[in-house]
This record gives sequence, structure tokens and C-alpha cells, in this order.
Amino acid sequence: MGESVSRIAVVVNGQAWNDLGRSPEVEQSGRLLSLRGLATTIGLEVGARLGRTIDQLTLGPLVFCRARATSADADAVASGFDVLNTPQVDGDDAGGGLSLEAMRVHALASPDAIVLVGAAMPWLPLRKRLESVACELFEFVIPPPGKVLVDQTRLIDLRTALRDRATDARFAPMLIQASPPPSVPAAASRPSSEPKAANAILGKVKMLAAGYGIVTRNDGGGDVEFMANQVAPPGFEFIEVGDTLRFDVVAVSNGKWRAVRVVRT
Repeated sequence: MGESVSRIAVVVNGQAWNDLGRSPEVEQSGRLLSLRGLATTIGLEVGARLGRTIDQLTLGPLVFCRARATSADADAVASGFDVLNTPQVDGDDAGGGLSLEAMRVHALASPDAIVLVGAAMPWLPLRKRLESVACELFEFVIPPPGKVLVDQTRLIDLRTALRDRATDARFAPMLIQASPPPSVPAAASRPSSEPKAANAILGKVKMLAAGYGIVTRNDGGGDVEFMANQVAPPGFEFIEVGDTLRFDVVAVSNGKWRAVRVVRT
């Protein structure tokens, strides 16, 4: 392959990758699978097998194939993968659909090596075709639990690698710490769906429109919307911007809150 930089194309079965993320090997670790980490691992693992350093490798194209949308799509895009709708590549694909995608990638990009993730290439003619153009093939497979791969030359068992990740630093990047939930400012966390005394909250009218208004809570809980039909007599038409209101709050869709049982003070 010479001393120039080698290009490695990566073709992932998105559904199989998503299923691996829910496997005991991953869930018991308390971490999440990372496609960016997968790319790093491929550079380390495949580079070592090719006798190349990271500086002598470039990864691409990176292709994430799936028959339908998966929860890993956003991670794929953020990690530089092209997400493709491929009806033939689903969780039951034994490698045929993924192999065809690999051949398409080879025809377009002519990489020096192709890595299949999620299945092995089952058709010998396709292997021979790659060998005829000096393209190396590596397969990161996800065998059923309990199944052991005999050929470890070009087949990498991802289940075993993740289970034994503590002893193999090359696979460590594939598991990342789950991001903690975003912190909520104390003021924004004040609204609650717990029962309150009637009209327990005070606020000042910020804006009025046809049929609704916005009131700013005095307790620092931010702005909430109120509807005209929630205003006690004499009614919505007697409210003006700047007026002080008493009200309760209830949770509505999308994590938002709404003022109800509104009384003008």
C-alpha cells in the first residue's frame, strides 16, 4: 500500500449499532456508544493491523445505513457520518445489504480499506473483487450472545471487545460517559404541579393579545401564558398591561406552564 496516507471507508449497519447500544455489554457499563469513538477505534485497531500509524490514515467516507430512523442518527451526523436510508440494511441483515453499500462506497471513493460494522461480507465474489483492486476488508461484527468467532484475522467481535474494554485501550473510545441532564436554574424550577392554595402566585401582566396574555411571576418563575377564559369576573377585557394578577399554574405540553384561575387584584 506504499508509504502514502491510507484511506479507510467505514460502513455501519445503523440498526445493529443501535441494538448493540442496548446490549448488556453496554448497559452494564453505565455509558453510551459513541460513533465518534468508533471512528477512533477503527483508526487504532485497523491501523495496527495494516501497520500504519494514525498520521498515516484518513477515515472516510463514513456511512451510517439504516432501513428506518434510529436513536443514533443524531450522533451519526454529529460524528461526521452520512446517514443513508437503505431499506435492505436493517437489524436482520446478515451482511448482504451492507456489502452492497460497501461496494457502492468503493466504486465512488476507491478507499484502501473498507470496514463493515454490524455484519460480515457473506459473498466470496465481493471479497475477491475487493482483493483484485488491493482493497483490504475488515469486519466489526456483532455476533449473538455466546457465539465465539473463530477467525480473528479480519473479524473483530464488538461484543467481546466492549466486555473486555478495560484490557484493550483501543476500544475504550467507543464508550463515553452519558451527559448529565442540563441544569435548570433555580428560578425556572419553581413552577410545580403540586397542589397550591387558591390563587397563591402573584405576577404582573407583561403582554395582552386577542384571547390570551402573558404574566411575569413575582417569585422569579418566569413568564407564563394565561387564556381569556381563565380570568375571573369582571373578565379578561378589564385587564391591562402592568396589572397585578393572582393565579395558579398547571403543566401543559412541552414542559411549559400556564396560569389558571386568574384573578385581577
